[in-house]
Amino acid sequence: MVAYWKITGWFDIILVIKNWQDIVMNIEAGLTNLFRKKDKKRITGSRASVINGLYDFTEYGREILKKPEALTACLKIFGEREADILTRIILAECQYQKNDCYKALVQVSGAMALLGEEKHAELWFVTRYIQMCVMIVTGQVETLNPIVNSMKNRVYLSKNRLLIDNYEALAVWCALYDDEWKIVDKWMNDNAPNEFGKITLDDCFRLFIKARVYLAQNKYLALIAMLEIMRPILEADDRIMQLCELYMLYALALYGDSKMEEAFEYLEKALIVAHQRQFDRLLADEGRRMYDLLTDYLTSHISEEKADLIKYAKHIQELSRVMLGLYPQYLNQEKKNALGLTNKETEILSLMVERYTNGEIAEKLDVSINTVKYHSKNIYKKLEAKNRVDAVKKAMKELYIKF
Repeated sequence: MVAYWKITGWFDIILVIKNWQDIVMNIEAGLTNLFRKKDKKRITGSRASVINGLYDFTEYGREILKKPEALTACLKIFGEREADILTRIILAECQYQKNDCYKALVQVSGAMALLGEEKHAELWFVTRYIQMCVMIVTGQVETLNPIVNSMKNRVYLSKNRLLIDNYEALAVWCALYDDEWKIVDKWMNDNAPNEFGKITLDDCFRLFIKARVYLAQNKYLALIAMLEIMRPILEADDRIMQLCELYMLYALALYGDSKMEEAFEYLEKALIVAHQRQFDRLLADEGRRMYDLLTDYLTSHISEEKADLIKYAKHIQELSRVMLGLYPQYLNQEKKNALGLTNKETEILSLMVERYTNGEIAEKLDVSINTVKYHSKNIYKKLEAKNRVDAVKKAMKELYIKF
């Protein structure tokens, strides 16, 4: 049982077999290599994933969902109970990415029940992470702190430095959704990884969290520079899921920096990979920024040649729209004025006063009409205005906008 949690060789079996149906047939031959391995790193690599842990075998995600019994058969070399736990975790990861959140929660809850009080901090880390993802997507952000706190003792008692660092980064990721910038700022000042030092694949989970902080702070050049440093590391290890994440963040950074065509190129790269491997939530969970990017992309890139990609992009747009509604301030650290309006909201309100239409405002600010509508809705809410006319009257009455 102890050997199971540390052994990694079964991934090597999967990685060298191109046809999923051949896995069971070739398992016996693969066992020879399994027990010759001297690498005793933990199966997750101390990351928040099994299917994208020490190795990336997300290539088999579709087949896993179709034939979970084949996966379990492979894992039985570690024991019946262990196979059940790992199968549930891997299924939960695949189901979550495919946006089957209820099924993912059922599977991960089963894995947690089987783990019980065992001190396998790495797998607890993965199961809690999946649970947190589902809670975020379903709008239950208030549950994040209790979940993070429930992980703390197990993680620190493991004395696994990488796991502890990743746990602290995960807490920061939660804070971004909860708009808790004191937590984020403290981590950035004290514990965030330095992308300009010596970095390895082990650092990439935390660097992706830092990338989102840069995005929220509109530090697009810093973000792009960091992604350029990460890219060869991910390419060398064939980390397809993390490369998809990198393409997505590239697209969001370039879009934020008004480099539209370059942003669309990277967006298409991310969409192609995500569509192939069913990484729906990887893209959609970025909420407002992804929604705005996709909205502008779909406005100008409709073509019959890309019909399947466009259909998938619309699917992700709808998922990200839901996230926008749940977390409008996610990845957005704009300073607010005395009335609670952000700089962008103030800019749009000023143009409303000057009698610009939504279309004209969108054109002037180089954003989508949906983005203007989104900010307008927030303006009305903050000023307790019934509509645009009422908002303009209140702005003038408060002498908030100078003419």
